[in-house]
Amino acid sequence: MPLADDELPALSAALGIPGLFDVHAHFMPPAILAKVWAYFDSAGPLLGRTWPITYRGTDEERVEQLRSMGVKKFSSMSYAHKPGVATYMNDWTRGFAERTPDTVWSATFYPETDAATYVPELIADGAELFKAHLQVGDFAANDPLLEPVWVHDAWSPGVPAEVVHELRAGADGLVITSRVDNDDAIARTYIARVQAAATEEGFVNFTSGAQWAQGRLYRRLDPSNPFISRVEKGPRAATVFAADHNKLAALGPIRQFGDGPMWLQVVHDSNLETRTNGIRMAPAEGNERFTIAATPQQVSRLGLAAAQVGTAARMAARMVARPRRLLLLAQTRRNRVGRT
Repeated sequence: MPLADDELPALSAALGIPGLFDVHAHFMPPAILAKVWAYFDSAGPLLGRTWPITYRGTDEERVEQLRSMGVKKFSSMSYAHKPGVATYMNDWTRGFAERTPDTVWSATFYPETDAATYVPELIADGAELFKAHLQVGDFAANDPLLEPVWVHDAWSPGVPAEVVHELRAGADGLVITSRVDNDDAIARTYIARVQAAATEEGFVNFTSGAQWAQGRLYRRLDPSNPFISRVEKGPRAATVFAADHNKLAALGPIRQFGDGPMWLQVVHDSNLETRTNGIRMAPAEGNERFTIAATPQQVSRLGLAAAQVGTAARMAARMVARPRRLLLLAQTRRNRVGRT
């Protein structure tokens, strides 16, 4: 059952912890905070209903309220709702953090050219938390103006190599690095299978995978796919990101494994791969290998057979048009060293 504010210190004591950490507390310049409260009181269009503000008062009064509840640390989240506001908000939260030692110094940003400058400066100065409100600000997280916010340094193969080096903390045994995009997936047995195959330095590649397009699954054979893993030994690892996945053969031997499908590539118009290159699969095959949040499109046996004939014919036509690809697939099949 819900606890009253004055019961929270006892809860902390019962749990054996020194206190609580409120990661979603808002402190803003008074004039802006008053407008936010008024918006909640009037059931603004982004809310659709009234949302009464329980903890009203001055900054000092609300800070004391948090402390009386046993909150040892709390955020001072503020967010920019339009261009040109972030710097003002950040100056205010900087001052709030200086005069309130138990707050987490919070900052904000907005898609604007200045963000490339003020965000790194705030991080260097010690800002600990950033708040961005996509709904209120009406912007997307992948806005091009935010790219320097998410990535401060230019990408290079040395970035993951340095991260891996720090995580290894001096260990010199075998290290495995694998490629996977955040909108794709790997089979439930992928990690264990890579670890089992990592018996020598070089690359481990699973030639068989699947593609997902509009709820349909397609089995794909690709000897140069982006889901390859690298096995290295020694104090420093260059990682699998040392070169593009289709150029890694120049860095070491690639051991091709026929397990499959071991990876799932999502095909959409924002991806480099914008068309399917495989033969239609039964939904059950995908469910056996992958944990998929979405539900694959169901198809009858007759419909699946017809789709497989159609996709196989399309793949054959593409192979005829690209005979070099056919020779590569044949060579890969001969050189496979494992299969499940």
